[in-house]
Amino acid sequence: MKKFKYACVLAIVAFFISGCAVYNQTTFSDFHGPSEFVGRGGIVKNVKGIDIWTNGEPNRKFKILGIIEHSHQSTKSVVSYVAGMVGESELIASAKEHGGDAIIMLSENSTITGYKTRIDATGQTSGNYGNGAYNAHTEVDAVARTYAETRTDKRVAVIKYLD
Repeated sequence: MKKFKYACVLAIVAFFISGCAVYNQTTFSDFHGPSEFVGRGGIVKNVKGIDIWTNGEPNRKFKILGIIEHSHQSTKSVVSYVAGMVGESELIASAKEHGGDAIIMLSENSTITGYKTRIDATGQTSGNYGNGAYNAHTEVDAVARTYAETRTDKRVAVIKYLD
C-alpha cells in the first residue's frame, strides 16, 4: 500500500511538471531617441510598484529607457498559466533593474506551435474459479487530455516618469 501511495504522488507531480513552460527568455535593449514624450492616457494597472500600461500611454512626461522582449513556450495547463504570471514578474523585475517606473505594452503575440496529448489509464482484473469454469472481470478507466503548445512573445517599453 505504501508503494501505491508513493506511485500516486509521483504520478501527480509528473503530471503537473509536464505542463511547465519549455523555456523563458527575457532581453533588454537600450533606447536611443527623443528624450521626452507625453501620451494621451489609457488603461493602467500597478503590479509590485510598476505601472503596466496595457492600452495607451501615460498622460504625463516620460522617457523611454529601453525595450524588453520576452518569450515563453508552454502547454495550456494550470502550471503554464502560472508560468505566464512568472513571465509578467520577469518583465516587472527587468523594468525595476533598469530604473523604470512603468512599462508600456507594445505587442503580444501567441502562436500554436503543436499539440501534446497525455493519456492516463488504470485497470483492474479480478476472477475466480468455480464449478469447473474461470470467471474473469476486467475494468479499464482511461482519460486523454490534449493541450495546445504555444509560444508567446511580448514586447514592452520600459519608461521613467519625468514629473
